[in-house]
Amino acid sequence: ATGSAEQVVVVNSAPAGVPCQACFVSGDAEAGACATAGEAVFDLLRISCDNWADDDGGLLYRFGYQVEGDSKEMLFEWSSSSSLDLRLPTGTITLVAQVKDALGALSPVMTSSVEVVVAAARRRLPSSPSHITRASLVYTDSSAVGPLRRSS
Repeated sequence: ATGSAEQVVVVNSAPAGVPCQACFVSGDAEAGACATAGEAVFDLLRISCDNWADDDGGLLYRFGYQVEGDSKEMLFEWSSSSSLDLRLPTGTITLVAQVKDALGALSPVMTSSVEVVVAAARRRLPSSPSHITRASLVYTDSSAVGPLRRSS
């Protein structure tokens, strides 16, 4: 006797979208410029993952950072908010972002580095930012640190 069997397997795809953005919110930046440096305490950094989608919906976002020379990585809890505002400590900071869908499929980890310096002088914080500058976070191996790049 001969027989046959068939089974359809559906594989969950990871969420897809454009690289997340790391943006210093500053009134001092030129229009369209991408500030990758800011002042500790005074400059607000916004990490955002806009325009991400997945057939399964229910997207969640996780953000974090690590100060160069520090062995601890600060990872925030998964959230339905596609952005996070941070005031960072001084140093070279590696930012991380990741997106997951309702079934748990994960995007690659996206990383970028920014430089945060000691504030030269006190200044008044703007009540509403007059300009936002952008820097892309790129897909990388989670162990990769350095200039913006896309790993294979």
